[in-house]
Amino acid sequence: MPDIGVEPRSLRAAARGSEDVAAELRVVDPRVADPIAEAMPSSGAAKYATRVSDYWEERLKRSVSSLDQRAQNLIAAADRYDGGEQKGVADFTGLAPGAEREQ
Repeated sequence: MPDIGVEPRSLRAAARGSEDVAAELRVVDPRVADPIAEAMPSSGAAKYATRVSDYWEERLKRSVSSLDQRAQNLIAAADRYDGGEQKGVADFTGLAPGAEREQ
């Protein structure tokens, strides 16, 4: 698929998007069901409310961690791409026809 390319700025934009979602998830309170357990301690709802809170707390932690890692990987890929482009330009500088006249 030589006709498909990704620009570093697109990778960086995707990284910012991942960072933004992770930041939003950090402010979500996974313990929102806890008041149900406290208000009705002897009901079946209390047991399930706690389970829901526990599940969401763990799920949010994993999601934030995954999004943070994705952002880091996208930034690293953009940096590698930029570095490769710069090395390529340096490797071929002066090799174009007429380049000796431009110097």
